[in-house]
Amino acid sequence: SVSAMVVDPFTGETLAMATVPGLQRGQLTEFANQDLVNGNREGMETAYGLMARLHRVSLEPGSVVKPLILARALELGVPLDLPLDVRSKNQRLDGRRRLFRDSSLLKEKTPEGAVVFSSNIGMVLLGVKHMKKSDVESILRRFGFGSKTGIELPGEEYGQLKPLSRWNRFSWETACYGYEMMVTPVQVLRAYMAIANGGYLLEPTLIRKSQDSPAPIILSGRVAGECRRVLGRAVSDGTGRHIVHHVSPEMRELIREGKLKMAGKTGTTKLMGPETGLSSEDKYDASYAGFDPVDHARFLTVVLVEEPTPENNMYYASKSAAPLGAQILSAAMNLPGFDPFSVAYDDPRESEPLILATHGSADNLSSSGSQVEPARDSGQEG
Repeated sequence: SVSAMVVDPFTGETLAMATVPGLQRGQLTEFANQDLVNGNREGMETAYGLMARLHRVSLEPGSVVKPLILARALELGVPLDLPLDVRSKNQRLDGRRRLFRDSSLLKEKTPEGAVVFSSNIGMVLLGVKHMKKSDVESILRRFGFGSKTGIELPGEEYGQLKPLSRWNRFSWETACYGYEMMVTPVQVLRAYMAIANGGYLLEPTLIRKSQDSPAPIILSGRVAGECRRVLGRAVSDGTGRHIVHHVSPEMRELIREGKLKMAGKTGTTKLMGPETGLSSEDKYDASYAGFDPVDHARFLTVVLVEEPTPENNMYYASKSAAPLGAQILSAAMNLPGFDPFSVAYDDPRESEPLILATHGSADNLSSSGSQVEPARDSGQEG
């Protein structure tokens, strides 16, 4: 199945959400009646699987976690151009038996390059050689992994992030590229909202509303800005570079001219075999989290493709989830009344502390038609 969700990253407001194949009108009653006749719950279980899934599906997120690890490294003062000892696409660390693999040799052997080109080896070197185990665990928990987002939908899952006391060397290494944890796509979406909006951890919501209390600041504006820039490069130069071919001709021209920049990260994860408990060699999940424009994002989307076909390498998120994410963002930016280059933002110091922007089809321009810069950097590191 394929699921997607679009939010305003500055308010958390859900703008669109869908799962295909989905539950059709009248099917819920049909499944309920079927269970009454058969005396079981098979019909309702089928119906439940066809409903909105992004808050109910816990999975290993894979490479979409890499920018979150990078954020903590930046807080610790690790330079983005720090040399990483990536020597091949199959590499062991410190003489240990465990072998880490990349699909190709990392050509930009730095923390920035490890995210842009999605190197597992580079991320393990970053997380183990230049960070503590507690740094990796704490940043994932700070981004909200292991806790519900609070979205107003039934059946939301917590996911699973083990307490630090249960982490070993294997957990530490594996978490750096998005395994050894279970998260929902809505949790990933919430984490990426914090990067897009300058560091605020918002609750995704189905109803635009005033918040009772300020949202927690989990990143400084500087760190969030650097992560946005790196995610922009992941689209322009890295694993998401092919998505430009999947947007509208108008958007493609703006992107190629450098007038519009998209940001995003792909994630491809192997599924566990239910019988063997080992990673499958032909079943995958593919995901994509992205937003545009890179700064002052108007729209943010998360896409999940469950078990894409392995034919023609379509299981890679760069070939399945990312093109769909690009098409969704392109369609959103083409909506009547939106101008991605003239976006007005409310100053949170003068109104609701949480509402950093209120977007509508006609109120996205300031009175002068110029762009207004929001107050972003509180100097707080989370």
